[in-house]
Amino acid sequence: MINKNKSLIIKNSTAGSVRKAFPFILTGTALLTFTALYTIQNTQVKLNKEIGSHLLKSLSSTQSKNDVLKSQLIRDKEVTYLRSFLKPEVNLKSTLGESFYNSLNYLHNIKNADFDWTSALPIFSPPPSIKKAGSDSFLFDDLHHYSPYNGHPALRKVIKERLERDGLKVKDENIIVHTSIFEILESLYSTLTWTSNDSILIPTPTFGYYASQASNHGIKVKFLETSEISGWKIRPQDLDKMLTETKSKVFLFTNPVNPTGVVYTQKEVEELAEIFKKHRTLVVSDEVFKDILLDDSQKPFSIGAVKGMENLTITLNGVGKSMGLAGLRVSYGYIPDWLIEKLPKPLCGLSKPSEKAAIPALQNTEENRQYLEKNAREYQRRLNLIKYFMSLIDQELHKKFNAQSYNPGSFAKIYLEPKATNVALLSFPSLKGKSFDTRKINTGLDLASYLSKEAKVALVPGEASFIKGEEMVLRIPLSAENLSQGFERIKLALLKLEN
Repeated sequence: MINKNKSLIIKNSTAGSVRKAFPFILTGTALLTFTALYTIQNTQVKLNKEIGSHLLKSLSSTQSKNDVLKSQLIRDKEVTYLRSFLKPEVNLKSTLGESFYNSLNYLHNIKNADFDWTSALPIFSPPPSIKKAGSDSFLFDDLHHYSPYNGHPALRKVIKERLERDGLKVKDENIIVHTSIFEILESLYSTLTWTSNDSILIPTPTFGYYASQASNHGIKVKFLETSEISGWKIRPQDLDKMLTETKSKVFLFTNPVNPTGVVYTQKEVEELAEIFKKHRTLVVSDEVFKDILLDDSQKPFSIGAVKGMENLTITLNGVGKSMGLAGLRVSYGYIPDWLIEKLPKPLCGLSKPSEKAAIPALQNTEENRQYLEKNAREYQRRLNLIKYFMSLIDQELHKKFNAQSYNPGSFAKIYLEPKATNVALLSFPSLKGKSFDTRKINTGLDLASYLSKEAKVALVPGEASFIKGEEMVLRIPLSAENLSQGFERIKLALLKLEN
């Protein structure tokens, strides 16, 4: 039942009461079993039956090439590809959807880049105690036995403590442990029923795979654009208007925001929460960058900690980005009461060394705090270097194109200064319309493609984050190596452009 005082109450007695509150939940035999051989049975996509694969393929071989767009996204240092098949006429608006697909196609086809600045990875390896816990497990644990499918009790305990530090009221049975937040989202999208009118609402700029993954499930994707006017944040009035128009059943929220580095305060989160409660919208809150703060005055607040949001929030987090453990693939989620029993259980647990390393990584120790502070200092140092090199490029381009008056940042600047996360967005506004030989530079993707070939420096175009191409935005990881040499090459390549 729904409490008229805006808070949501779900009775545990019958599945019927759950259906009344959330009619899009599948119950009984309609639940999909989440195994390595599972198949999503709809007319648009199915999961590859190859064991261990999460690559999506088209169900119908008769579909035209325009119906299914194939894309590959570089996700990590080993250049692992996640294939996405998009249906822009159904799910993604044509301009943004096509630009997104084209940007991923560019990333897949990058060749011979001397400086590959496409992957945002941690800078430092984890603290000694974390590495020791993992290595001790490898040496001394009974690795001939499987680990629990949903996490060792000691791991679940520290996850619970971490969530409680974030302000959530936590029940142990509502915690789910997985290798990736995207695996948790796979389970979610497979469990909810989606009609042709249903949609997921995603604010932009965003990490592009959120939209791609939802699209793979035949879910319509709607975008709520943020801008410099709103401080790159969602305004309550805009959110209310958009949810009224779209009636989206799920909202994908990130705090801090990837890739802008924007941080929502407690007051801002509470104002947004009132809108979500009004519309009874399920919020998926990705908080993986919560501990990567470049500005220590920032205090990202968990929306799941807001009163009345307990049954409307799925909180997602992990240790890979913040604690230098990307290679272990340890993520977790906190699921509302009404949903936790409906989600398919993980097929198998984490490896025992991964679990044992994650336990100290999640603890609030002095060693971990010092590690995070060291990371923040180094990220900030590199951000300052990037700003310096961008300023030099800006000045050189002003001279090159004989600008009548020096307008700082008109040729090269930081698009917006991140307060958190491990990436920065770069902007080259006045390069729009420039050319090299017969090649015109009109979008961020054009510029990224030009620099990868001419400077041998690979950057991610803003279109991969659903930023409009005419904004001329590129993304750089703050973990990028050889900044001085790379930016020198970028400068020389840009100086070859002509009006």
